[in-house]
Amino acid sequence: MTKIIDSLEMFTRENFYDQNYGGFHAAINQSKNDIVTEDKTLVDIGLGLLAFSKTQNKDMLSKLLDDLELFKHSKTLGFDEIIDTVSLPYDAGKVRTTFTQILVQLGIFEAAKVLSKEELLNQSVSSINSIVSKYFSFK
Repeated sequence: MTKIIDSLEMFTRENFYDQNYGGFHAAINQSKNDIVTEDKTLVDIGLGLLAFSKTQNKDMLSKLLDDLELFKHSKTLGFDEIIDTVSLPYDAGKVRTTFTQILVQLGIFEAAKVLSKEELLNQSVSSINSIVSKYFSFK
């Protein structure tokens, strides 16, 4: 199983991660000559954080945490969910869903554990609690 996980990690890192602008290309063609979609999504960063936390890849975790800055919404605590190919925000991407925001915070939480970043870990817990208390009521 370790060999499969290592192979998938390398394939993802080498074929989908954008070394020039950060983030993941959502779709590429077989030869990687054409980017099939121009958009990069926050959900891909969140899933990347979870996956690379599982493999303990500290280099990729650091890159992805840096890439999150590209998605930060300028006026709220959340993240925009879609950016363009050169990692600039645009109107269509300025949506925020509770699912994706919590997924990314969970990814940040897991990455912070691997990287031993206590402050970041506490910030992610606080953000998750804030989202849950604002949008969900449990009785």
